[in-house]
Amino acid sequence: MSNAVAQSLNPYEAPKSSDLLATGVAQIVYDGKTLMIPKDYTFPPICLKTGATTDLAQQKTRKFSWFPPLVVLLIFFGLIVFLIVAVCVSKKGEIRFQVTNEVARKRRKALLRNWCLALLTVALGGLAIAAQSGPLGIAAAICFLLTLGFSIAAGQFLSVKRIDKTHIWLLGIPGDVARTLVAQQGQIGTAYPR
Repeated sequence: MSNAVAQSLNPYEAPKSSDLLATGVAQIVYDGKTLMIPKDYTFPPICLKTGATTDLAQQKTRKFSWFPPLVVLLIFFGLIVFLIVAVCVSKKGEIRFQVTNEVARKRRKALLRNWCLALLTVALGGLAIAAQSGPLGIAAAICFLLTLGFSIAAGQFLSVKRIDKTHIWLLGIPGDVARTLVAQQGQIGTAYPR
């Protein structure tokens, strides 16, 4: 066998075809409601709520955990069984993103409002029990419902529809921002600072 043929048949050589090489760009897809991103992803410096690229707050990290919704039915077999199965089958992901200072300020105000309402609920409930007052008890119940409603609304900032081995399906990003992110995919990757 000639030396030239032996060199061209080297089984230990890295592939030369670009089809066999992994792409360096993380793929994101928007289906009109959810944004599919890789499990460990750093968004470019764009506000995920407004699409603005200026006046951005410090980068935030959000860790997500998800398990199939049918696992919740295991609560009927006991809370411990549910918790063990949920921990075993849950999938995790992490994203890094930015929002504008205005969006961050509004979120901080909403969280502060919710905590104040929660403290007011506890105070009114304590007073209602101490004074054995029906009207104070009703006020505590109304305050509790308001706290619950506002907390659920504030918690919908970013949420996960599903996580699999490689991707997160993210809810809560406006359509125009998601389309901008998909359109700029060639410039997007994990090269942004963490």
